[in-house]
Amino acid sequence: MVKVHLVGHGKWGAVIDNAINDLGVKHVEPKDADWIIISTPNDLHYEQVSYWLAQKKNVFCEKPLTLNYKAAKELFDFADTMGVKLYVDDVFTWRDDYDIYSDVNHFVWTKPNQKDINYIDRLAYHHFYMWVLDTDFEIRDITGEPNDFKIELEDGRTAEFFYGDSSQVVHFVNNEDMTNNQNNPLRTMFEFLFSNTADYKLNRKLTLNATKLSEQVKKTLWPKALVVGGGC
Repeated sequence: MVKVHLVGHGKWGAVIDNAINDLGVKHVEPKDADWIIISTPNDLHYEQVSYWLAQKKNVFCEKPLTLNYKAAKELFDFADTMGVKLYVDDVFTWRDDYDIYSDVNHFVWTKPNQKDINYIDRLAYHHFYMWVLDTDFEIRDITGEPNDFKIELEDGRTAEFFYGDSSQVVHFVNNEDMTNNQNNPLRTMFEFLFSNTADYKLNRKLTLNATKLSEQVKKTLWPKALVVGGGC
């Protein structure tokens, strides 16, 4: 039986708790845990993950691992140094009901009552690793607004992203409706993680790629949003 300690008991922490309880895990104090599961606000991730890695604990962290590429790489390197595992939520890689094209891709995700408009870390992050996977890339151009933008890569790949508020959840990857999945990819992800059959090398690359895109999109588009909002 896998022994876990969950840090963070908010809305998403409860979702994770339900998923792992289906796997028959045992909740224990941190010192006895095989895995520390971090589901706290984004700006706490670096400090908390670093602390538990230093205690030589395997760590699962809800995305995003950090808010910039350099810090994310530091944590993966630190996990290697301490001889423990670090895994970041990549739940959509555990689905096989969508296609990613070699040229142009379209991602749309809107939800009701969007109070947090940081769509890039909350929603686009998933789309970023779904799009580029573990490939190498360089960014040619980023244009648009924080909720409606386009990324062009030097190799010709292009993706358009749209996020916002809607009366019901709308989530499309190209022509596939992502709200209709009947499986439980979150449970599957943890099942592989706890059985030590997850691909940690792949997860590291997915995480770093998504973080790289997130960081560059925010650097490019958020200053524009601040200018638009000035003077009120």
